Amino acid sequence: LGDALIAKGTVDQVHPPIRSIVAQALQANASALVAAHNHPTGAAEPSEVDKLLTRDLLAACHPIGIKVLEHVIVAADGYYSFADSGLLDELALETLAPIPAKGKTKK
Repeated sequence: LGDALIAKGTVDQVHPPIRSIVAQALQANASALVAAHNHPTGAAEPSEVDKLLTRDLLAACHPIGIKVLEHVIVAADGYYSFADSGLLDELALETLAPIPAKGKTKK
């Protein structure tokens, strides 16, 4: 169990590199991760950029066996949970193909 600061942004944007998030998870030998960030001047509702980031994180982590458990956005009006809202599962279904079991290949 651990935490890592991946990126700092401005009041209205941050662009955390997916590669850095995955590298940190691999370095920690993590089997799962939770992403979190804040919206310091806005509402907790996710932006399209937040959704794309989550989708890209799912796509990068899935093939290497790291599960994205949650992405939380914290703001003055509360928080938004991608998992609780169902958006995490929705993005996963749109993004991910099942990984074949070891030793089994699709013909």
